[in-house]
Amino acid sequence: MVATTLLVLQQTGQADALALIAQATQLCFALVLVTGAVLLLCRWYLLDQPASGWIASAMIVLAIYLRPELYLTSELRSTEVLVVPTDVLCMLTVAWMSRCSVKQQVPAGWRHPVLLGLLGGFALTFLRSAWLALDLDAYQQAITLLVSLAFPVAVFVCARWVLASSAFPDQYRWHLVVPLALGIGFYHFVPTSTDPLSFASLLVTTVCAGTAISTLTTSIALVQDAFATQSRRLAQLSDRAALAEVIVHDDAERLHECRAALAGISSASQLLIANPDALGADQSQRLQELLNSELARLQSLLDPRIAPGAEPSVQSIELDEVVEPLVLAALSRGVDVEYRPTRTEVQVQPEALVSAVLALVGNAERHAPGARLSVWTTIDSEHVALHISDDGPGIPASLEDTLFTRGERGDQSPGEGLGLYAARREIRRSGGDLRLEQSHLGARFAVILPRVA
Repeated sequence: MVATTLLVLQQTGQADALALIAQATQLCFALVLVTGAVLLLCRWYLLDQPASGWIASAMIVLAIYLRPELYLTSELRSTEVLVVPTDVLCMLTVAWMSRCSVKQQVPAGWRHPVLLGLLGGFALTFLRSAWLALDLDAYQQAITLLVSLAFPVAVFVCARWVLASSAFPDQYRWHLVVPLALGIGFYHFVPTSTDPLSFASLLVTTVCAGTAISTLTTSIALVQDAFATQSRRLAQLSDRAALAEVIVHDDAERLHECRAALAGISSASQLLIANPDALGADQSQRLQELLNSELARLQSLLDPRIAPGAEPSVQSIELDEVVEPLVLAALSRGVDVEYRPTRTEVQVQPEALVSAVLALVGNAERHAPGARLSVWTTIDSEHVALHISDDGPGIPASLEDTLFTRGERGDQSPGEGLGLYAARREIRRSGGDLRLEQSHLGARFAVILPRVA
């Protein structure tokens, strides 16, 4: 469309309009380079990607260097093509920045993209203005030849470095090479005078307009890609944070269970060693079974290959075989416990039942020291309820609704709020439940277990 419009204007002799279009194209091309640089700076800040910063710096240099009104006087504006040695310096600067982009050098300090782009652009513009003020027409042919030879070399070097950069998606690398190359050779092709434009100039003007549109859309696409990449990174960080939180929770629960197992091992071993004659053969056997069970549980908790929360192995066991050794261990620690055995069989994971009883008895020892504990069972057609109560101060009303929530504990509690939470979870995995019951004196809990007919 741009090319068709320019050809129509040329055929109709609208020279002034063509000149205005050429000047507008120069201005738009420079503005697009600035806009593209700003968008690439956004990509640099989003992804911490040095390559985007270096390409943005090169675009700023070219955008400033391409503005003729910064250094052209009215006399110089009549010059057809302005070729000076500073064009080679501009090419070297852009080539160096392209190389730094592929090397992923951090643009810090004086090499900050904005600072370096502004300083480089205005320094080159000043040198160009100073050169044009000199009367060196005799050397113009040699200078034009030098710049013409340097141009393809500079374009090749820039294209090689940009295309080799892994910082940009493949489909956008050529889109960055074209505006850099066209910016480097801008003054070799586009005249700055207002004379009627040639067909070649019209073609270059058309290419500049198309490149400007392509550069703008590419820069926008690169920023969108940066936002998408940042969103993926944030999602990955969120997943890692969630995984880390799960691991921390699991480790805390493992540590809590290890402490409970060590407490059971310590109580059982001390009772077996200190009072072997006071125990009957049946009690000694059950304490030894408790000791072996807790040692096995401790070993499984410390084994990193075993994930916490695995599906429990539910067994049919006699309730007293698990509870009575724990009561004896509590008695050995000086806890006043009354227990009435019933010889009832239940379906439960033994380790889950041990954890629940240890948690309830341990809470009574910590929060109601010196209180008397009562342990008894009630039976219905399908379930067996193991009740554990004390005559201590009881559960504060403010904690009753959240007592089994992870991390919930009283203000004066020395615990971590894991015992009741983990005990209820393991009992529920075994098909039972752990509940807080209403009591006029102290705290009262019930461990509900499926009954074996």
